[in-house]
Order: sequence, then C-alpha cells, then structure tokens
Amino acid sequence: METIICPTDFSTCAENALWYSDSLAQWLQARIVLFHNVYVPVVVELAPAEGVPFVEAVQDPEYRQMQQTKLDILIQTFHSQDREMAVPIESRIKYGDTLSSLVKLAKDEHADLIVLGHAGFQEMFDDSFTASIIKESPCPVLIVPPHVTFSRPKKIVFATDLQGESFTDVSLVCQLARLFQAEIQLLHVLKEESFTRRQEAQAGLALLKKRMPHQNLSCHLTVHPELAEGIHRFCFDQQADMLVVGWRNKNLWQQLFQHDKTSDIAAHSFLPLLVIHHQH
Repeated sequence: METIICPTDFSTCAENALWYSDSLAQWLQARIVLFHNVYVPVVVELAPAEGVPFVEAVQDPEYRQMQQTKLDILIQTFHSQDREMAVPIESRIKYGDTLSSLVKLAKDEHADLIVLGHAGFQEMFDDSFTASIIKESPCPVLIVPPHVTFSRPKKIVFATDLQGESFTDVSLVCQLARLFQAEIQLLHVLKEESFTRRQEAQAGLALLKKRMPHQNLSCHLTVHPELAEGIHRFCFDQQADMLVVGWRNKNLWQQLFQHDKTSDIAAHSFLPLLVIHHQH
C-alpha cells in the first residue's frame, strides 16, 4: 500500500481516524491524503413571471481558504508530534457532492485504502455516508469506530460467505497479516445447525485456507440466526483486533429485494472493519 485517503469534516471522530491512519501509514510506509469537501452554495436569481430562474453554483474563495487553514493546522499538529517516522500528509479540497468527490479523488490518486471515521450504532446506517462509501469506493475501506486507537493487530478475523474470494482479496488480507505478524481466523457463520451445511462449509473453509499463503491461519464455524451478531460475538470471544468482510456489487434486482448484510456488520462493529470489494 502506498496511498491512504482520510476524509475529514473536522469532527472528533474524523480526527481519531486520522490518528489511526497515521499510525497505520508508518507501518505501511505510505503517504496520507487528507481530504475535505467544501459545500457549494447556490445562488438563485429570481426570474420574471413564468420565466426560468437562473441558477449558478458559486465557489467561495474565502470559505475555501478558511477550510484549507484548518487542514494545514491539522497537518502541522501531526508533524509536531515526537514520532519515530514522519508520515507524508498532503491535503486536498474539493467542491460539490462529497461522495462523488471522494470516489474521484480515490481514482485520481490511485488510492490503496480509504480510512473513514464512523460514529457507530446508527439505526439508519444504510442511508449514511459510510454505507455509500462502502458501495461506491474503488478501493478497500477501513472503518474506524470512535473509541478505537491503533495497536498492531495480532488477531484478524476474516468473515467469509464462501461464495468465492478473489486473489486480490486473499492477497490483501495475507499482506496485512504478514506485516503485523498476525493470526488470520477464517470465519463462516451458519444460520442454523445442519450436518450437510456444516460439511459443505468445512470443505469451503479448507479450500480457502489452501489458497491463502499464510502460516498462522485457522478455520472456524459458528452458528447464529443473525449473521452480524454471530460475527461480532465471535470477534468478542476471540478478542480479535480487526475484522475483514467482503462486499459484492449487486444488480438492480438484488438491491431491491436483498438486504445488505455488510451494512449490518459495519453499523455495529466495535473493531476496525476492513471492507474489501470482491472482484471476479
């Protein structure tokens, strides 16, 4: 990994994610791009009766400079810290829709990772900015809960639905595990106990394990009627340090009739959650 993008709205949650990004970047020897999106005010001139109003988006130079100053101060704060290695931090300010701006920036910068602070426990998570980034991001997304500070992960839980992980997905998880000398725990959750399904799941986990070039790796099955709850309970019991899940792009029919299980997991995760996008 070479480039990490860290969006900020200058909230405490976003600042915590930046601290996490900074520590992670030191391990990865990566640079950080600190991103802020500026709201674009719209000026509407009244039109004559039955006429069409004239609408023009205006970029306010003074407001942009004020936000840039905030970014500069934030970066200076990090550079002033007594650290073994200074991580390069650059800033980018964009105008317009935040989601579109972030996705475009990630593509333009060839980002390897987006680190996003998330306040957690949102009932309407599916409509949140975090959920939108999970779906639209061109690269993996690491979601950092507000209470989490960085520590070298020693136990990484990789929750799999056994529907097929790409080589890229597997390689990324192994790369992180090797970097941190961490254990990988492959986890599959069965909705209900079934001898046949258990055998199929065990076979699927064994096959995935063979594909993952990592020595310290184990396979686990757990049974729970709710996928997200089953994963979180396993992570809590195992005292895991990081959770990895996959996200698959859905067609229109699936979007209408299938619930997004990744959002359920992300909405209540108490661990740093790495979301990788399955590409086949």
